[in-house]
Amino acid sequence: MKKHIISLIPLLAGTTFSIPLINVDLNVGAMNHQPSGQVEYPAGSGNKLDLKDDLGLKGNTQPFARAKVELGIFGLYAQYMPMNFKGNNTITTTLNYGGTTFDANQTIDTRLKMDRYDLALILNVPFLGTLTGGLLDLEAGLNARFINFDGSVTGKTTIGSVTQTKTESAQGNVVIPMVYLGGALNFGMVSVLAEVRGISYQNSSYYDLTGELRISPFSLPGLARFYAGLGYRVEKLELKDAFDTNLNVQVSSPFLNVGVAF
Repeated sequence: MKKHIISLIPLLAGTTFSIPLINVDLNVGAMNHQPSGQVEYPAGSGNKLDLKDDLGLKGNTQPFARAKVELGIFGLYAQYMPMNFKGNNTITTTLNYGGTTFDANQTIDTRLKMDRYDLALILNVPFLGTLTGGLLDLEAGLNARFINFDGSVTGKTTIGSVTQTKTESAQGNVVIPMVYLGGALNFGMVSVLAEVRGISYQNSSYYDLTGELRISPFSLPGLARFYAGLGYRVEKLELKDAFDTNLNVQVSSPFLNVGVAF
């Protein structure tokens, strides 16, 4: 069974360029995603399945990339963040997912893909950096997150006297609008950054929180600044009866990155 999804969400993370009024920031890195939570499909009639205990999903390390381009106080912030999980688990009772009852005492396989593409329109708080001697930067904007989703469960099911292997899957593309807030405290070669993205509507909500410690060990005066970052990200998604599914999922993601700002 396949379900096609279309929605709306947010964006990103950055870097800084210094050609007259243009700043460009580029960075790449790796995130270790650890999922937790529950899924119920179909909503209200399927089993509430724990992503770890029932489906056996395991964490996974994936690359990511971010880019920020600013012209004066305006900017664009883009991010690519693939997120793929797989796992297997031996179930001792029957399991209802996607309208199929999977037999007890078997090993089921689960695959979940949630690749994201973020794009945000941002506005820097004018003159704040100048007034604070470069100590504080703040920005706000609107973020759109495009998610390419593909999730499946594979196992054996018995219909009458016939046992067969079956896969139940949901596939689709989701776009989610979010509010974006970002800020940085700058202490010479060391900066502390924070980003918040979120939206709440009806019975659903989606929040994405990121903190990062960034160190700039060297630069080419007037040309570029190089840095390395260590951070932690928490994403929480709660959807009620969306595309016939109830989701309550959290992903925790420590990460490392390197970048350059011009």
